[in-house]
Amino acid sequence: RCCAVTRNNHDTSFPHPTPPLVSEGETAQLATLALRWGVTKILALCLFCLWLLTPQTAHSLKLTPKSEVPGMEQVYNPKPSSGDVLLPMPGGLKMALRPVCVPAGGYLDDVQQPFGVGSAATEDGMPSAEAWADRRYTASITAPFELSDLPASWGDSPLQWLTSDPASAAASGNGVRPFLYFIGKYEVSRAQWRAVMEPDKEFRLQPGDDQPITNVSWFDALEFTRRYSEWLMQHHPEALPFFRQENRSSFVRLPTEAEWEYAARGGHKVSPVERERTRLHPVPEQADMGEYIIASQFDATLSGTAAIGSRKGNPLDLHDMLGNSAEMVQTPFRLIAAGQQVGNQGGFVIKGGSWRAADLINLHPGRRIEADYYVDGLAQKRDDMGFRVSLGSILSPKDRHSVLKAEWEKKTAPRTALAPSAPKQDVRVLIKEVVREVESPALKQRLAEAEEIASQYHAQVNAGEERMMHELLLGASFSLETIANYAARCYQLIKLMDAYAKLAPQEQKNQEMKIAGMRKDIRGFVIGMQGVLHYYREMLRTMSEMDKARLEEQFAAVRLQFNHEDGFSRNIAKPTTTRCRTRRLPAMLWRSCGIFYRTG
Repeated sequence: RCCAVTRNNHDTSFPHPTPPLVSEGETAQLATLALRWGVTKILALCLFCLWLLTPQTAHSLKLTPKSEVPGMEQVYNPKPSSGDVLLPMPGGLKMALRPVCVPAGGYLDDVQQPFGVGSAATEDGMPSAEAWADRRYTASITAPFELSDLPASWGDSPLQWLTSDPASAAASGNGVRPFLYFIGKYEVSRAQWRAVMEPDKEFRLQPGDDQPITNVSWFDALEFTRRYSEWLMQHHPEALPFFRQENRSSFVRLPTEAEWEYAARGGHKVSPVERERTRLHPVPEQADMGEYIIASQFDATLSGTAAIGSRKGNPLDLHDMLGNSAEMVQTPFRLIAAGQQVGNQGGFVIKGGSWRAADLINLHPGRRIEADYYVDGLAQKRDDMGFRVSLGSILSPKDRHSVLKAEWEKKTAPRTALAPSAPKQDVRVLIKEVVREVESPALKQRLAEAEEIASQYHAQVNAGEERMMHELLLGASFSLETIANYAARCYQLIKLMDAYAKLAPQEQKNQEMKIAGMRKDIRGFVIGMQGVLHYYREMLRTMSEMDKARLEEQFAAVRLQFNHEDGFSRNIAKPTTTRCRTRRLPAMLWRSCGIFYRTG
């Protein structure tokens, strides 16, 4: 209307101007309103562009609104990456798994891993009110699969991802083999739940399908794994590792507590030292924990679970291990005492904390919460409790019997830690010779029991000797690192003393106290190096008398243990891999010792 009035009043092309529709005052008022409306639009557009250019923080990560229907990939693998294993699911969905490596010498070996929160206080200085549940304990972690067990339908991605990672031992060829298990990359989503649990309904994506499934019981989770395993075996058996002699496939199950915590701490991608001492997994300094954890203490706007994969993954590229929905595991709860699990089995274990967690202690990978299977006469369900899956298998299929037998005989045969000058006497051979000469069934039974006891004894002795070799090699590595640190500090002090020696006599006199202090420090470092060298020499002497083949097996394990990128592992590995440091070390030792003796 304003434009029409303006045109009719000022456009001279019209021979007969029409009468104005409004007065001149109204015309000016309308023009002012139009101008303000235009400026408001321009300002709004500028603000929108600035928002688009602003870097998004962890707390402003884009989540799918619950009113929108997510895309297909958003509900099962929103952040695809190398090494993903995608199992088919009903409804055209997938289940994303990630490989976790447990380097070991064989099927009968395991990795002893500290689990739990720690001592009476956490690494963050927060007291643990339930030490009987959270106190640090040691348990074994093993894995059922080898690279040869992976089905062809998985492609080359998992193999390439593992062989490109030195910490996995997949390409080491040093006697340590990569044993694997596979755990869900994300928590099971609502879409994945419906695809398996509602087979009679037409599957269509719905708003919120990219959220983790909650309000299900531990028994419901087991039922999900049962149905999904059967569906895979019936419709896609080629997608599962298969043992032909046994005619059995692997299966889907809940992860054990050890599998869950080992993976949550970073698994084989993290050094044993970092895996034990960190509350989370190694993250950059000053990192915002809200970039990794979905919890109300990091994002006060949370009112429920977030979409799976909406935060950064851990070193294994597993997402939401802490926060979002608390996760049920397969292992029953047991109490902790004297560094191990004791007592009877209780309820089920909840790990990882949920989005409701308001303090760090509930977001610790070692936190263990016991939950009752039933509440008020019904199976317990919570609106902040879900689960993720793992791939399991029987451990002694017929395909492995010959390998398991050979490993068992090797472990139970008498072996000596010392270099063998003569074959070690096997008492079991003598027992078998006696058995052939006796006729009494009762005596034969007793001799068979004695043979079994001898086998157990040999296995324990062999394991103890291997631990001794491993600890000796670790001690030698730490000794070298200590010597290198002492020598480097001496070298710095010597350079500083050389600089003082170039000063004028009067300035040198003014610095006598500092120079005397540096000489005293050098003297202390040299004495320390002499002491460490003494123990290092004794360790080398002891190892020189040991069986070379067994010692090399443990040396390969130690090398793999420090094949990581954290600072501690790099420092330990550097003296044996850095040419300049190992060549400079004797010179620094010699000069330090010379100064020590010259200065008395």
